[in-house]
Amino acid sequence: MNFWFWLFIIIIPAIVFSVKPEANLWLRIGRLVLAGGLAYLFLNLSLHLKLDRMWEAYNSCRFEHSGNDGPYEMSLALKMDKICPPAPNTGAPLAFYLVLGWIPAAGYSGLWELLWRLRHHDFIRTSGKSFRGKWISNALIIFSVIAAYPTWIFLGPPAY
Repeated sequence: MNFWFWLFIIIIPAIVFSVKPEANLWLRIGRLVLAGGLAYLFLNLSLHLKLDRMWEAYNSCRFEHSGNDGPYEMSLALKMDKICPPAPNTGAPLAFYLVLGWIPAAGYSGLWELLWRLRHHDFIRTSGKSFRGKWISNALIIFSVIAAYPTWIFLGPPAY
């Protein structure tokens, strides 16, 4: 089980919904920054754990079946290719999520910020101009709708 994925699923909404709209402006901004940063961290850690487990399966199979059973056996490399899983591709997923992993992280955080805003819509509406810092929330929501969701649709989330 990939526990980093489940932390990603559970912790981010908990952080976003932990602050009420009456709270300090810096606390509301800080929760968005913390949620986005932890989402990025959990995405990368879950990908690393998945790839480590794939390499463990690959290496353990190679180690287990590395003996030569006799002079008439097929070559060792062909035997390994038929029995063991292929070597995992680690380059492209790691490079993508290390460099551009902030895009799906911001999208996921923006989704929960949108739900937070819908839940506290009445208070925000009655506060009017006194509800400061709404532009940061708006920017995250707009970014998540315009940039992050097409990334998830076309590239898909990482396979866990």
